[in-house]
Amino acid sequence: MVSTSPLVLFGIDAGDPELLTRWSRAGDLPNLARIMERGSWGTTGGAEMVSEHGVWVSIFSGISRRDHGYFYFRQMEADLATLVDPVSGAPAVKRSTRTIDAFGCPPHPTLPDLWVDWLPGRFLDRVAFPGGELTQERPDFFRRSDHSDRGFFAAAGPGIAARGEIGAVDVLDLAPTFQALLGRPPTARMTGAPIRSFLA
Repeated sequence: MVSTSPLVLFGIDAGDPELLTRWSRAGDLPNLARIMERGSWGTTGGAEMVSEHGVWVSIFSGISRRDHGYFYFRQMEADLATLVDPVSGAPAVKRSTRTIDAFGCPPHPTLPDLWVDWLPGRFLDRVAFPGGELTQERPDFFRRSDHSDRGFFAAAGPGIAARGEIGAVDVLDLAPTFQALLGRPPTARMTGAPIRSFLA
């Protein structure tokens, strides 16, 4: 049976789970706090979160980026390893992840070679490399150098259990859960499964 209850989704791009939780508990985000109190909430993770690029397509479709093919960036690992923050002297790259290691399959033609996590903590306006330095002006909008590889979710309403925090979930399980809330099975291309602890 298909549910007649409306399903409204909203996303907070780059919403840090620790800050959203802290601000909700402090009363700074009262609407989010009410959703958390009435329903279920937790963090998102999984291989899809290795980079923010393409993850929204994965969240709403339930299809892995290796199958939907939406990616961004192409960087070379050897060059990245030489970049240094001239302020701290620390490596500018915290971690790089090879695509084949993250997704367990040969790279798709549109897939980048690796995903890059930059040095966290501040906007990097300069990086040094052997023989020079790269600089960039701070744009009006930018993703912080420490963009998180974790997300946050909260939901309340018909069909959603009032369980409070349910822990971490894989982003590929969200779309099948949305389908279940609408009374529909996951589509054949979805690789995740409904989050049973989330459903009433």
